[in-house]
Formats: sequence, structure tokens, C-alpha cells
Amino acid sequence: MALNKGFFATLPSLEEVSREKADIAWLVYDLGYDKNQKIHTLKRERAVYTKFNESLEKITRSEPGNMKDFLGLLQEKVDEKLENDGNPPDTATIDANF
Repeated sequence: MALNKGFFATLPSLEEVSREKADIAWLVYDLGYDKNQKIHTLKRERAVYTKFNESLEKITRSEPGNMKDFLGLLQEKVDEKLENDGNPPDTATIDANF
């Protein structure tokens, strides 16, 4: 599978295996600029070999974040809405005791 270097960097850390044991190869490319020729070039940065099922599991199952941080962010959004909108939400505070 060919991927942009920036996109690959957003993926969770994948467990690498040898090329012989791999089910999938992640071919990581980046766009470079050749100043002498004044052209952009696509360059393969690296190949990452992994097991397919393990990689799919890691990518599709995200780790939950901190509940307190999440509720704090939601409360900020509610507060913003209360201050800036003529149509505020039904509640002024988020009840964390659910």
C-alpha cells in the first residue's frame, strides 16, 4: 500500500516484521523538490512490513482518551455557545456523574 509520509505519521505505531513474514508492505512516499531541475519528485522514503490483521486492528481501534479532558472540552464548547449564540443549549453544565 502506498502512502504519503505525512499521512503515515498520523497512524498508530505499527509492529514491524521481516519482509518474509509480512502480509502487507506500507510504501511511504514523500514529495521533494529538485532545485537544479526545478521539478517536484516523488521519492520512496521507506517500506514498512507488517502483519495485516494486527495492523488493521491497531488502526481501527483507537485508545480512549482521558474522560476528564473530554468533558472539559465539551464544557468549553457549551460555555462558548452560551456566550456567543442567541440560541443557547438546554443545559449550562455537563453532568459528569452519568
